[in-house]
Amino acid sequence: MTRRMILGTVTALATLAATGLAVVSANADTVDQSGEPINLAYYARWNVVGGPNDFYLKDVHESGAAEDLTHLAYAFANVTPEGGCSPQLDWGDYTYAMSAEESVDGVADTADDPIVGQFHQLKKLKQLHPIST
Repeated sequence: MTRRMILGTVTALATLAATGLAVVSANADTVDQSGEPINLAYYARWNVVGGPNDFYLKDVHESGAAEDLTHLAYAFANVTPEGGCSPQLDWGDYTYAMSAEESVDGVADTADDPIVGQFHQLKKLKQLHPIST
């Protein structure tokens, strides 16, 4: 890893830390299938609970942190008795319609959208940035 890559990783991590995202790894050995370094952060579903300190996916985009991410892990979910995955709470995940002020792209969720809430905002974030989720 070159000095420039290390400085870039440190800068990216500082940016992510300032946004309130949980940064997982800056290990130079952590790479994707193509051999490129992975910059991953966790975004917890309870970052948006309808309070004054909510941290929206919009904030990941507007802070510039999304520019440095290669992966964003949306946490957390429940494991069903059958071994499947299900949301912990549907309110923020896919039933709460985000307002234009809360939305990644400034466009409010509507009743006509096939999905709303954080899941819709993740889709919008991925359209603006090449982030794996």
